[in-house]
Amino acid sequence: MGQKISDLNPSEHQWVVSNIELAGEVAKAYGLAVEPGDRLDPQTLDTAWSAWLADHARGEEDPNPYINAFGCAFGDHLVERLGLEWKVVEDKHGTEMAVWGREGDVLVFPPNLVGKRYVDGTTTFFADVAAKTEESVTRIRAQSGDSKPSGLGRFFRGNR
Repeated sequence: MGQKISDLNPSEHQWVVSNIELAGEVAKAYGLAVEPGDRLDPQTLDTAWSAWLADHARGEEDPNPYINAFGCAFGDHLVERLGLEWKVVEDKHGTEMAVWGREGDVLVFPPNLVGKRYVDGTTTFFADVAAKTEESVTRIRAQSGDSKPSGLGRFFRGNR
């Protein structure tokens, strides 16, 4: 099976929005100056993630809602900063949420990215990954010139 990139349906869109809101609630719970509707920058995500991870009881509570929340908030940052779009990506590995850019045909899988860092116990990574992603996307876009996207999407190894 090849890779299929689709627009979000209304319930998937609401799932992303709800997760972004949860990330904001977590950041605010740890004393960060976050107002409803604020986009969380990578530094704020690093601080909130580190605080949540320090309080999280591994093996006793489900981390997935928080992994998805932080992933969606990070994806939201990439959407705003790099002009990407939320998409649903289906391939032989399954179906996942991603952010995609037509120009350069790039894919980033933010919830998966966060999940991998959770497994590794990484406490701060959002700012670093954001900078590296912006650098990579800028380079890919420059290299792609006016070429048409393949529809297959380039993704960053380790981000998925």
